[in-house]
Amino acid sequence: MSDKDFINVLNKAQLSELRRIITGLDEEDLSRLNNLIKDPDAFSDHIIEFLPLSIKKLISSHQVTLDEITPFIEQAIQASIKANPQKFANILYPVMVPAIRKAVAEDIKRMLDSVSSSVDNSFSVKRIGWRLQSIFSGKSYGEIVLSHAFIYRVREVFLIHTETGLLLLDITDERGGLSNNADMVSSMLTAIKDFAQDSLNVDRSKSDLNTIQMGEYTIWIEPGPYAIVAAIIEGRPPEELKVILKEAIEAVHVNFDHELKTFDGDTDTFKKSERFLQSCIKQQEKEQKKKKPIASTLLLLILLSALGYWIYTSVDSNIRFNHFVKYAENQPGIVINKLEKQNGKHVVYALKDPLSENPYNYSGQFGFDSSNLQFKFKSYLSLEKEIILKRSSILLQAFNNESIHLSNGIIYLKGNFRQTEADSMKALLMHLPGIDSINFDSIVKNQPFRAVINKSVFNIEKYYFVFKYNTFKLDSSQKIKFTKLIKNIKNVYDFNFKNDSIPVIVVIAHTSRAGNAEGNKIVAFNRAKQFIDLMVAAGIPMETLVPTVSYKEEEKDAYPLRSVSFKVKFVKPEEL
Repeated sequence: MSDKDFINVLNKAQLSELRRIITGLDEEDLSRLNNLIKDPDAFSDHIIEFLPLSIKKLISSHQVTLDEITPFIEQAIQASIKANPQKFANILYPVMVPAIRKAVAEDIKRMLDSVSSSVDNSFSVKRIGWRLQSIFSGKSYGEIVLSHAFIYRVREVFLIHTETGLLLLDITDERGGLSNNADMVSSMLTAIKDFAQDSLNVDRSKSDLNTIQMGEYTIWIEPGPYAIVAAIIEGRPPEELKVILKEAIEAVHVNFDHELKTFDGDTDTFKKSERFLQSCIKQQEKEQKKKKPIASTLLLLILLSALGYWIYTSVDSNIRFNHFVKYAENQPGIVINKLEKQNGKHVVYALKDPLSENPYNYSGQFGFDSSNLQFKFKSYLSLEKEIILKRSSILLQAFNNESIHLSNGIIYLKGNFRQTEADSMKALLMHLPGIDSINFDSIVKNQPFRAVINKSVFNIEKYYFVFKYNTFKLDSSQKIKFTKLIKNIKNVYDFNFKNDSIPVIVVIAHTSRAGNAEGNKIVAFNRAKQFIDLMVAAGIPMETLVPTVSYKEEEKDAYPLRSVSFKVKFVKPEEL
């Protein structure tokens, strides 16, 4: 029996059961599957909710990449734009327009910056006030200039359906609208717009009528995909108002997109959009009476006062510095060669005698900041009278002269001087430059009394100085004793070597033979020589000082170890 004969034998029920066993589907499932295959729309509706998930899983499993899908998406978008560009523009309108407005705002900001730079050099009282207003308001100078150029008032705002030309909403300012019939105005605007587009043969989708001038009034129109906003403006409005109108029409489309697309003549729905249109009611009126710019005038006075004070202090400081320079030039021992200004400081190049007063000491009395003053000195020997007298006084401070003055190269000394003192002073002064001779007021030729000399000798021989081990330094009490010792020695001395005998001071260093006697002697002798050096520095002639060493074991009146004592002897000059 053939297959055909076998199928004819089976009844319908048996065929259905056999089909279910083979395919796993019953007759109803097969019928639905057949309908899906024959009807693509039904098939699309059936798989629409599974297709995105399938694509996502294909991408996740790396069976399909984004690079493979992207060309199909781009081609679909391009085809849609070519077929119906207006529809695609309407889709992107709520997103693209704010982005475009932001870009335009950036351009406007750059334009304002350009305006600011272009008027920087202009000068007038009004512009000074505007610049001060810019400082305190936080706005740029260009914004302030532009804001003073526009005075306006928005009198009425209309929301009109684009396709039908019907008025959806009308908003007026507090003084009331200009139009008696808002619906007629809406129809008029629509008619004017259609007439302009038809008469000029312009594509409606690519052009919009944005401005209508009617005498002193201006009508600005901002279009959207399904509605427009029209504002009647009195005066000269600023460009910022266009941004406000754009934001209003965008807000209406975002919030009433469905209502605009399906508009059937019912305008009550759009009463809720009043808040968006109300934001377009703006005004800027001229002041009836100008207020006195007290704040700006006060600030200007403060700035001018600060500038004047700075100029005054600078000039005054320079004047005081010049007075100081003139004063310093007149001081003895100072010669100013050059003045410079370096890093905000006055630099003075000058010659200075070591005995002249430092100009820093009297710079403060001229009332300028001495921290901005710098001297660069070079040493020199001044021959000015004051410096010569100061130098002479220093050399003669050991002598009891009552006064000293200089005239025509001659030093005049007033006082009672012994011949030896006069000779000594003459020897000290005659080698100084600027001194030609010395004139003494009076010279005492009598020798001191012998009793006075004997008393001074006694005082000298009772002094002794004790030092610490391996050191040689006078403490404060020893310095006082040393001063008295020198005074007594000078009372005894007569430095006139023509006398029969002169006093000689023997400086005795005391030590001991214990231990290294020879080493102790050397240390003691050096101590005596060091003390003689102190005496020479105090004005005692080296020729009259003799160092020696004495051992403690040989002394009748023992002095302490490491001490120095003195003995006065009179010898003939030739024995020195």
